[in-house]
Amino acid sequence: MLAFPSKWIQISVVLVLLLTGTALHAQTGRTPLTPENIQTAALVEVQPWAGRLRAFRFSPDGRWLAGTGVIAGNAHDPLGIWDTTTWELITMQPIDWRGALAFRSDSRLVAFSQGEQIVVWELERRAAVLTIARSSTPDGFLDNYPTAIIFTPDSAHLIIGYRDGQLEIWNIAAAAPRLVAAFRPHRVQIGNFAISPDGTLLAVAYSQNAVALWDLRGGIEAVAPGDLLPSARFVSSERLEFLRDGTLLGMFGSFGSLALWDVPARRLLDPRLEAAYFAESVLLSPDARTLVFTTDYDRELGFLDIDSGAGVNWTVDDRYSPLAMNADWSLGVLGGRQYVTALDPAGGRLHSLLNIGAQAVAITPDSSAIIASPGNQLWVFALPTAAQPALTIYPAHLRQAAFVRTEPDVASHEDLVPKGEVSVIGRDAAGDFVYVLDYGGWVLNDPAFIDLNGVSVDALPVFPMR
Repeated sequence: MLAFPSKWIQISVVLVLLLTGTALHAQTGRTPLTPENIQTAALVEVQPWAGRLRAFRFSPDGRWLAGTGVIAGNAHDPLGIWDTTTWELITMQPIDWRGALAFRSDSRLVAFSQGEQIVVWELERRAAVLTIARSSTPDGFLDNYPTAIIFTPDSAHLIIGYRDGQLEIWNIAAAAPRLVAAFRPHRVQIGNFAISPDGTLLAVAYSQNAVALWDLRGGIEAVAPGDLLPSARFVSSERLEFLRDGTLLGMFGSFGSLALWDVPARRLLDPRLEAAYFAESVLLSPDARTLVFTTDYDRELGFLDIDSGAGVNWTVDDRYSPLAMNADWSLGVLGGRQYVTALDPAGGRLHSLLNIGAQAVAITPDSSAIIASPGNQLWVFALPTAAQPALTIYPAHLRQAAFVRTEPDVASHEDLVPKGEVSVIGRDAAGDFVYVLDYGGWVLNDPAFIDLNGVSVDALPVFPMR
């Protein structure tokens, strides 16, 4: 448990007033994690993975989890999709490292980029149902891949953005996909799309700090390019979303950069975010009043009140990077270099879940589980149940004493894993193999190649890789 300085009290009062909303209800019947029961959360699922997971995205109903990763030297990176009712990995597909991906609003379809085409996959059938290739490639553009995808609210159309600024609208309701329109008003890469909650506006973010609003009131098949909003300097388009019921538009970029526009007035706002500059991760509450951010170099976690600029940031015991909050902002999770940590914003408390770092973290939409990816695994933290009991982690005092030697020819791992760098160790049910998790990922070995400093292999807990 990490203690906050007394300054936290100042921001706690603000957060209690600002944290509003209702968490999505689970379809799975799992009990939501709350600040009151987070202390009893336990590791209930471990899934192996090819490469390193780096980002998560849930379907609108929370049933499906998409994770994208990276494999060094591969032309395509892996995309995995899990059914969160069972945590079964239902498919693994190649996806471009740019990670263009979107779920349809009814959560039946997911679309993602493969090379210069879009694949549309039906989740229940676990099969691809459509493949969409670009209508044409202008001269002078090589490797002209899709960079953004979004389904329209009517679920009948797919909007695709490309590296050269081309925007295409496809009708996917027919037996064969039909190109409705193609535009190229700007010759720069399209970075992201967002559609307003009422479905009347399409926001198109470009790579050169520009955003345009397209009017959808006449119907998607009659749309025309919209005007650019006032430019936001030094903000890339890594994430784009409508806030405050569509009256604000936020564009999030690298190093904590954030731009906010007043949508009715078409005006760029000054959100007074100097304290969050050079942040690693930035999230803005749905009402756009509270900002939470992490910094790597300064080892800081902070909250800011957008309207006043008041807030607090404090030093923590890790370099945190990935960050996620649940739907009503009553619970958060931080992925660091050394720890995975749950956050109770209103209570000002941190609770350590795992003594190993994570490259990506998430919270299920129903708040029933926290997801983390240390190395090349998917880890699920939830309240244990009879159907999903907690997995046993090697005791900390033995973990620190263990001196683990790995098989000499294990690819991409050192011959020797020093003391203190082994986070989790266990065995399979038969005792034929030993699992070791260090900062490089899982090492699976014959017990003959592992020196446990006198600890018997039989004494290791069974740690199933499901």
